[in-house]
Amino acid sequence: MPDTAAPTGATPIVLAYSGGLDTSFLVPWLAERHRRPVITVTVDTGGIDAAAARALAARSRALGALEHHQIDARADYFEQVLRFLIMGNVRRGQLYPLCVGAERVMQAQT
Repeated sequence: MPDTAAPTGATPIVLAYSGGLDTSFLVPWLAERHRRPVITVTVDTGGIDAAAARALAARSRALGALEHHQIDARADYFEQVLRFLIMGNVRRGQLYPLCVGAERVMQAQT
């Protein structure tokens, strides 16, 4: 097995982490490919309870992340995005509330 240990003092890679297949694959891949530690970050815009937060952190560390951080952006997301979608009754196909995916901007800004 190749030596994938990060050199001492290597600048960590910060990965936006959802816990899904793609970002879970990236944790060990980035560490091995770049020989740098990986720190994962999840931006909570709603829907992550305490148990899910613990599971995300545990999974991230089990995959080799040096640290995992969760940022609570629920209030900002509501104030800056969601309330306008609700007030405008914005719907996709005149049927589904257009709030799925709208959190991506908030996650990217955080």
